[in-house]
Amino acid sequence: MAKLTMTNMKHKTLAAAALAATMMLPSVGAQAANEDLNEVCVDIASLAGNIMDDRQNGVSKAQVTKKTSSDNEAYQTLAKNIIAEAYKVPQAKSAADKDKQVDNFIRQYYNKCAK
Repeated sequence: MAKLTMTNMKHKTLAAAALAATMMLPSVGAQAANEDLNEVCVDIASLAGNIMDDRQNGVSKAQVTKKTSSDNEAYQTLAKNIIAEAYKVPQAKSAADKDKQVDNFIRQYYNKCAK
């Protein structure tokens, strides 16, 4: 899985737009809504994966919070909630277990979103 830099403004803007798009889904056609929802869910899962990857690699909660700071209130709220959940998960010892934690977290957030 490709790593995305969380300080990349384009990524922040895309995630914020994706979050906003979820709120507008009832106003579009069913097929377009499903495609839009999938894109939103992929973006949210990617954000969650990046946050959990940082968590598993010992990056402090304060540093992750700073990396995900944004002027977009919806994005900021989403990131803070994901950070809170990520830091409830213990840091794994082996690289394989860290990867499993990240993969599980990505899957969890994608599935929550896609419901």
